[in-house]
Amino acid sequence: MNPFRATLLAGLVFAGGCTVHQTDLPPLTGPSELAQSVTVTATPDLVHLGVSASAVGESSSIVVKILDPNGKPQSNQVVRLDIVVGQAFADCGRLSAREVITGSDGRAVAVFTAPGLPMPMPECASFAGTISIVATTIGNNFQRATAYTADIALVPPTIIVPAGAATVSFSVSPNPAKVNAEVTFADAGSAAAPGRSIAGFRWDFSDSTFKVGTSVQHDFGTAGTYTVTLTVTDDIGQQTFKSATVTITP
Repeated sequence: MNPFRATLLAGLVFAGGCTVHQTDLPPLTGPSELAQSVTVTATPDLVHLGVSASAVGESSSIVVKILDPNGKPQSNQVVRLDIVVGQAFADCGRLSAREVITGSDGRAVAVFTAPGLPMPMPECASFAGTISIVATTIGNNFQRATAYTADIALVPPTIIVPAGAATVSFSVSPNPAKVNAEVTFADAGSAAAPGRSIAGFRWDFSDSTFKVGTSVQHDFGTAGTYTVTLTVTDDIGQQTFKSATVTITP
């Protein structure tokens, strides 16, 4: 028996030997955040800063996915997004939305865009290599809500391509595209360094899926802005990647 219920029943003993018979306590009602399954991903999780203060850097797609206690996608959940640098909230970069709402698939999507160099101050004063995107589900008590995070490494544009790395180029067609319509992602002349050859192509999509091959097709089930990253691997295992965004409309 629940200890609280046992204590409650034990106290309900009256003079003359009368006791109150056990009655079931009403079940708890209302949404329980503890019963939710929440995941936050950032794709890619390494982006390059812009080449100047007036230029923005690369973007990363932030995907929040929420399942209800039965493992079903939870729709219409409002999620607050914030950028954290060190231990403080700061606008070191830009989010396409501060509040997002999950769709019928339990997903909500936003885009983080890195700032340019030199990094803005004081917003990026505590920057030490990574920033965090913090997602907080908004319910009846925001102060007690649990925060979920995804980290993104920000690196200078001077180290985008290491010595001897392949060059990466690809096309996206059509862009924008409709929900559930096939989008073609095709290599467009990626080349290995002299004396080497390309051994593999991997496409990572910000809806948590990936495909391999020089040309692939993929569809997206919800409107929004997604990030696709092509990683090219050469014959000695060295990898180079490039990212682009695709817009999906209803």
